[in-house]
Amino acid sequence: MMYSPCKGPIPSFPDSMPSDLFNTAAQWVTILAEAHAAGRLQDELTRLGRYPLLVVDEVGYIPFEPEAANLFLQLVSSRYERASLIVTGNPSVAGAKYSATKSWPPR
Repeated sequence: MMYSPCKGPIPSFPDSMPSDLFNTAAQWVTILAEAHAAGRLQDELTRLGRYPLLVVDEVGYIPFEPEAANLFLQLVSSRYERASLIVTGNPSVAGAKYSATKSWPPR
């Protein structure tokens, strides 16, 4: 099954394959958890690796359980030096200690 940017499943036709995929962090974890439960996590990571860009939105919005964090890390690791990954979040929602207006690292 393929996923369209922001629209969910689409038919598996080569000409209809989008060049990038967008989902929230929770949605990516759900996709990976379903693949893991079905015994096809590596196949799903390989399939996602065919897309030149994945966008992960709302990172930090909802805390991950250890298993979910592990699945998310596997997604990030599978793309390392192979394909692009954009990760977005909202520091004020995520409870970040430092905002974009403060210097990082703290002095």
